[in-house]
Amino acid sequence: SRGRDIFIAGNDTPDGKEKWNWHVSRGTYFGACSFLQRVAGVRWLMPGELGEDVPTANQITFGNLDITGKPTFRFRALAYVQGRNVPEVMQWKRRHKVNEWYYLSFGHSFDNHPSREVLLQHPEYMPLLEDGTRQPVPENMKLNHKYCLTNPDLIHAFGESVADLLSRNPERYHASLSLSDGMRFCKCERCEKHVTRDDRGHWGSFAERGWSMTSAVLKFYNGVARLVGQKHPDRIVGGLVYNAYTYPPDEITRVEKNLVLDVAVLDHYGFKLYKPDRAAEFRRLFPAWSKFTGNLAVTDYSTWMRDWYGLPVPPGREILKLTFPAYEKYVPLFVNYTGHAAWGVGALHNYMVARLLWE
Repeated sequence: SRGRDIFIAGNDTPDGKEKWNWHVSRGTYFGACSFLQRVAGVRWLMPGELGEDVPTANQITFGNLDITGKPTFRFRALAYVQGRNVPEVMQWKRRHKVNEWYYLSFGHSFDNHPSREVLLQHPEYMPLLEDGTRQPVPENMKLNHKYCLTNPDLIHAFGESVADLLSRNPERYHASLSLSDGMRFCKCERCEKHVTRDDRGHWGSFAERGWSMTSAVLKFYNGVARLVGQKHPDRIVGGLVYNAYTYPPDEITRVEKNLVLDVAVLDHYGFKLYKPDRAAEFRRLFPAWSKFTGNLAVTDYSTWMRDWYGLPVPPGREILKLTFPAYEKYVPLFVNYTGHAAWGVGALHNYMVARLLWE
């Protein structure tokens, strides 16, 4: 503020000048939204007019203002909300400084890389099963197939496929390396050497699975990232830390500088962090992974309920008090937080999370 005048200015990307698709800065717009919230008392509780709370006043009175704001996380996504492509919902996200699109995504990618034609030429890329046979190349590439993760030729073919994707899309900033869902990992001798068995050690029984595939997955991620980085040094690739590869190995491995590890803890879904043992494990998880890399992201389902119907879902304040301080300390890049689908059921939750994603 200067006298009776207010100046709002921010870092803005000129129209049509973004280097990567959808990667724009809207600092002045975000400053205007912050002013309306903090000074004028405006609240956007839900998308559309029904969710607007705009106080009536003859004048706005304020003291000296000197406010500088920036996001805690560079990219902020609120996933799975109802009507995510509806203009009113996208506007609501913008007003809360949440990306309306998924600017980064490190979801399951084995149905995309390498191509089915390459797999048919190299059936040895498929995993060795318990009965000693190779899993056949699926006719439908969306059937949650796995690969022999430690096969150097598979790593090379996968990296070539990802690098080709980025070459064909010069405005694309990132690509995903994440494994498919499911547990049918390769049983070959080379992959088995990278399986950590349950020794009731640092991470107990690995969430009752009794074994961990993290070492093999990190070897795969690093190998692909290294190849992609040679061809596209200005891009990033990312992979999920998830399911049977949630826990870091005891031996710290150098992670490639272009590789982002996206922590998505399956065993925390649906308010399970209210359990003291899981909350205690969560407190250890991000400090442990931060020893491997500073490029951490998170996909959080910890207060997610699948239901579209029923009673309003509470925001899970105690869980948010546990998770977001950890993300602020250890996750500088990207938080993809799962909201509640139906606004009538989960509006309060979505409102609180949207605010936390910025600050």
